Amino acid sequence: MVLASLLAGFGLLTHLVPSVGAAARSLSLYGTAAGGWSFTAGTETNPGPTITANVGDNLTVHMISEDGADHGVFIDLNDDGHIEPASDVSSPTGTDVTFSFIVPASPGSHYYYCSIHSPSAQGHYAPGAPMYGVFRVNANPSAAFVAPVLTTSWTGGTAHNVTFTLSDEDPPTSLTVWLNYSYAAGTQRGTIAGPIAGTANPNTVPWTPPSFSATDVRIAVTARDTQGGEGTTLSDAFEVDSTPPLIQGRLPAPNAVNVPRNARVQVTWSEGMAESASGAANTFALQRVPDGAWTAGTVTWSADATQMTFAAGVLLDPTTAYRVLVNATARDGSDPGNPFATTDSWQFTTGSIADTTPPTIQTVAASPTTQVAGADVSIRADVTDDIGVASVSARVVGPSFDANLTMVSDGGVAWYANRSYATPGSYSVVVWAIDGTGNAASRSAAFSISPPPIPAPTGVVVHVLGDGTIHVIWSPVAGGTIAGYNVYRGLSENGPFTKLTATPVSSSGPLFYVDREAQPGITYYYVVTAVDVGGNESPQSTPASGGLPGTAPSQPVDYTLPILAAAGLGVAAVAVAAVVWRRKKKSA
Repeated sequence: MVLASLLAGFGLLTHLVPSVGAAARSLSLYGTAAGGWSFTAGTETNPGPTITANVGDNLTVHMISEDGADHGVFIDLNDDGHIEPASDVSSPTGTDVTFSFIVPASPGSHYYYCSIHSPSAQGHYAPGAPMYGVFRVNANPSAAFVAPVLTTSWTGGTAHNVTFTLSDEDPPTSLTVWLNYSYAAGTQRGTIAGPIAGTANPNTVPWTPPSFSATDVRIAVTARDTQGGEGTTLSDAFEVDSTPPLIQGRLPAPNAVNVPRNARVQVTWSEGMAESASGAANTFALQRVPDGAWTAGTVTWSADATQMTFAAGVLLDPTTAYRVLVNATARDGSDPGNPFATTDSWQFTTGSIADTTPPTIQTVAASPTTQVAGADVSIRADVTDDIGVASVSARVVGPSFDANLTMVSDGGVAWYANRSYATPGSYSVVVWAIDGTGNAASRSAAFSISPPPIPAPTGVVVHVLGDGTIHVIWSPVAGGTIAGYNVYRGLSENGPFTKLTATPVSSSGPLFYVDREAQPGITYYYVVTAVDVGGNESPQSTPASGGLPGTAPSQPVDYTLPILAAAGLGVAAVAVAAVVWRRKKKSA
């Protein structure tokens, strides 16, 4: 089932939500030209009974003629009153016909007809015709999260509210709702609530996350309406943090001597901290050991809130012992925050002079200097200082990008920062190194990002229709940069291929092309390419072949073909047509 597949794909607990939504369904439809349609023999009416199905249902219709005449079932899913390729569901005709299709995402009321007896003299189908009825597509409910969101970090073991709004044709108060969660790439999962009744929007469900730590937590809200329509919405991945913060670095180092009088005190934490609480005077302090006096100063934080720096308001006294104190009131940046598990303190002793020598940045490099979009670039720098390096960062500026990256030490002189960049173009890098007294130095580098390679389209299928046309369909290429597709034709699977599309078939429209100029008796080979917004074209797809029955023309064929516009045909209808074409091909 669609729901089960969706939940399994995200590692959620499928067995927590009994799935009755998108499903394999079947119905019998009895018909007579004079009476109309019915679900049971001998009770035909016109209009016939309303057929209700949910989006995604695999619906099988068994049509039985009760008057001995041939009938067919036509469902006008695009509401244009005409049967046409690649738009609607129509069955073969006869006295006993069965066909199946996937109900498309076309919510609302449509009409079904007898494909033989319902059309007017002009071939138009309309309500009020003989043998018609309402075909209602029930939309699946959906949810929109208010909390959590992508930037959420909740402290494990504390109460929080999952807040969301429900959308459906039914009011939210009539929906039944389940909430589940997963993390660790879906290998860990559990129940939050359900089944529970929906409320007026917004819906709020309390949840106390268990004491685990993960950055890929997702909540799934599954809602079911009164018609059995069922939809699942996943939250963005967010964090649950149950790990107390630890101090990973201290500067000046414990028991250091000859520390410059203008030295700054730096605390490096294992994770981002709540700055106001962790840098407050009752949490962090610098004390002069001989007389116990407190030293006034200012506190600053790194962009990721993992590094706190204290700068004294005056030069420290020469050759004097100082004590650094960090209390348990420090807490991390989750909501409401895990407290520092203990208190910590250490001492250092100043020398007689202040440090005015900046660090030395020996090398800066980006590796590789040219990288494809979405792949990592490593910015590396070798930095030394006569006293000690406090921090190294890299400001990276490029197309739609301007950020300061915190660089990490490998334990020696090397520092690095790895990340990916999505937008092609040129990027500049300025590495800044700061020592323990605030002296700074910088050095530059550069790299470039190239567009990612465009994969060739897949799933190319050729269908030969009885109206003398050849239909080429294909699967969409993933990625938001794909603008459209070109279709090519040749007389051999190795080409050469001639482009049929004067302009690419739009990626936002139906992904098919109709070749109306194919000649009988010739086997054609079709390939499809994807084109991105910059005009870059992918390799060609694997060829797919097809040909019209008959005898090849004796005269040369002009292969310069007109382009068929795909206006007016819906994406969902094309998907349905593909189901019908596959069924016809299988039965051929």
